[in-house]
Amino acid sequence: LSLRTTLSGKGDLIAALRQYINEFGIQTGLYAQFRSNVTASPTISPTAEAQLVRIFQEALTNVRKHAHAANVEVSLDVRDGLLWFSVSDDGVGIQQEAITGSHFGLLTMRERAASINGELNIYSSLGEGTRVELSLPLGV
Repeated sequence: LSLRTTLSGKGDLIAALRQYINEFGIQTGLYAQFRSNVTASPTISPTAEAQLVRIFQEALTNVRKHAHAANVEVSLDVRDGLLWFSVSDDGVGIQQEAITGSHFGLLTMRERAASINGELNIYSSLGEGTRVELSLPLGV
């Protein structure tokens, strides 16, 4: 899978994310949805956009490789001066030790979020799926 965006700050991030999740669903056989109440691409720097995309890709890679999910939902929202982005699945979940530990993919997502003044949280319960949530200030 490849995300068709120039990551230049001039592309349509929402359209690119929507297309990616649609292709992800086709290629994996998962029921994949994209939800957004944002009507125009959010105002974030090209660097922040690139990091958001990489976090998005890593989260979906984890769903594909580890979650054993049937459904995945990606959502994008703007509220209180923040861009909220999440990837949720209905898979097997992640053990708490893995969430707080130093697993490479999760650690890399946290580092990417921190590099753009964002905050990454992972919520999961065994047997109940996982939600990866990123919040970052607009204009970053």
